[in-house]
Amino acid sequence: MGPLMNVRLYIVTYKGFERLTQTLESLFSSDLSAVDIDVTLINNHSDFRLEDKFEDRVSVIHNSPRPDWSNGHLSRNWNQALLNGFERLDDPACDIVVAAQDDTIYRSDWIPKLLELHEEYSLVQNGLGDQFVSYTPEAVRNIGLWDERFIFSYHAADYFYRSAIYNKEDTCINDPGHNRALNPIYPDDLEKSSGYLVNEDPREIDEGWDQSSYSVKVGEALMENKYSGLSFEEVKSDPQITPMLESYVFYPYFEKDVSNLARKNYLWEDSWRGDQESGGLWAEQKNLMRKATVQAVILLARQLGIKDEVKWVRNMIRKF
Repeated sequence: MGPLMNVRLYIVTYKGFERLTQTLESLFSSDLSAVDIDVTLINNHSDFRLEDKFEDRVSVIHNSPRPDWSNGHLSRNWNQALLNGFERLDDPACDIVVAAQDDTIYRSDWIPKLLELHEEYSLVQNGLGDQFVSYTPEAVRNIGLWDERFIFSYHAADYFYRSAIYNKEDTCINDPGHNRALNPIYPDDLEKSSGYLVNEDPREIDEGWDQSSYSVKVGEALMENKYSGLSFEEVKSDPQITPMLESYVFYPYFEKDVSNLARKNYLWEDSWRGDQESGGLWAEQKNLMRKATVQAVILLARQLGIKDEVKWVRNMIRKF
């Protein structure tokens, strides 16, 4: 028998002693024998407590500079998990990174089921939204990191949109709570699929955020500007879609190994990557022309108050 696969599991917690205790109880009661697993907590609140019996079984990253009263910056947390987990994409430090929230109850056999799913898919989602997402390095190379401009809302929508665009055949999304499904585990039973690895029963956080409405508005605006109001189903059906809003490289030492950054509409110099970028100069010029044309048509339609015709015009332009 060869060495066990190395899994690094990151659990984001926010003032969640009771939630976290239940989560860790379920985790360490499950069958972990098939993997070499490291568990790390990403703590986002000064009120942090941990049962004594778990202290030697987990590590803790304290996001101390984050104010207790601030909104959740989950995109940032998920990137912290990916950076700390894989460390690098050209020679990853582990085989799988799992990023989950502290309201996740694990099925007793989630590990063998997950390993089986990863034989076919590089990205596996379970539960509600970003409650549980598991990655191989290939998924991150294809999709990239999370967009940290999303504060608390729509961050998962953006990442799953990009998963459908850049990693469609290798992504398994089972998210009936947000009407998102891509290669679901049980095609005829999305509810069953969503609870395949974890219990989709998220518990309420102990403290809300007064500014959550601002986060929602930011997320809505970003999604509208980035995808022109397209639904998940529309994005799935058109793999040639390019996010309309430019993205930024925050971690060049890691993101340098994400494939086709220019195709993903990142501010990135092609020559830095030599021949790794595909499509050539004409492809990039064509993409930029299409992007400018689509934006101009959408802006004009909005000014004229046209709604029903926008999708038709946009679809025609995409064929350009």
